[in-house]
Amino acid sequence: MLGHIKQRIGVTALVVIVFCLLTITGVFSNAQLGLGDSLYGGGAASDVIIIAAIDDKSLQEIGRWPWDRGVFAELVQKLNDSAVIGFDVAFFEQSSRAEDASLADAVKKAGNVVVPVEFMVSGTRISTTELLKPIPQLADAVAAAGYVNVLTDGDSITRAVPFGISPQQVSLSEAVVETYTNQKPIVPEGRALINFVGPAASFTTLPITDIINGRVSPETLAGKIVLVGATAPDLHDDYFVPTSRGKAMPGVEVHANIVQMILTNNYIYAQSQFWVIISIVLFSGLIFACTALKKIWLGVVCACIASVAYIFYAIWTFSTGTIINIVHVILSGFVVYIANIAVSYMLERREKTKVTEAFGKYVSPVVVGEILKH
Repeated sequence: MLGHIKQRIGVTALVVIVFCLLTITGVFSNAQLGLGDSLYGGGAASDVIIIAAIDDKSLQEIGRWPWDRGVFAELVQKLNDSAVIGFDVAFFEQSSRAEDASLADAVKKAGNVVVPVEFMVSGTRISTTELLKPIPQLADAVAAAGYVNVLTDGDSITRAVPFGISPQQVSLSEAVVETYTNQKPIVPEGRALINFVGPAASFTTLPITDIINGRVSPETLAGKIVLVGATAPDLHDDYFVPTSRGKAMPGVEVHANIVQMILTNNYIYAQSQFWVIISIVLFSGLIFACTALKKIWLGVVCACIASVAYIFYAIWTFSTGTIINIVHVILSGFVVYIANIAVSYMLERREKTKVTEAFGKYVSPVVVGEILKH
């Protein structure tokens, strides 16, 4: 009996080692990312943040894209009661001298406009030296500038923002928050997961044409953070995110989620590999204990309860700001259970074979059968 236990412990240890190696090497990482995505959402979008949308309605009324910069100059004037105006619209190239001067003048008078810069990307690598900047007239007039780069994983889902790409540059969202609060926000260093509050269109979104044409009351925009960007599908400024559910999210709303995350200090972090390995060891040990129960159905019930409890624990930890590993931990427990049942079955068959061979020469098959039953 002791030998059987040792063999089952050995099989369990082997399974644990294999899954620890799978965790370290990143096998099943896409499955873990996808399952982790299901935890996002369910939050409330801040009413402080409003999106001024370059949507289909605005394109129909104002005209085809790109618009002349006089339109944005007029928009900035209409938003003069807003706390911050953050543009997710590039002004990297010169337009006509009059239009550029008009926009720069409106921006300077507003005194609260944040415009984008963008680091060049080669493949998946973000250059820290090549930077697209706004035209000089605008650069001298804005309150701040910030990079709009975000990080898209290998499965084409955008989940993170890179903070601290360069000591000289902050992200657009950081610049917006700093302009709004007059304080430099404290953000995590490096890759930071974006805490998406919900699917696309979670934030209050107003067509730019409605703002320019006075169809939005000034009180609606007073004291707000207004982010200006494209939401029209034909402009292709959108990303699939954890809360997409098949529908891409406009880039400007991705930045809205980042702004809210920074304002509320509501960051989320992925569980470290060390704690994933600890979780695999502990959960596999618990499932191993379930296999020791004499009645198989009771062991199955206990193992299922443990798995469901772990999933609820994962949901709870997400609410506290941590995404724990589900795939490797649950799968390791499943394999431990199957492996132990298989080993027990093989060992039992081996024992029955020994008994049959030992007594079959001396007693009748009926007696051997009775011995095997007990």
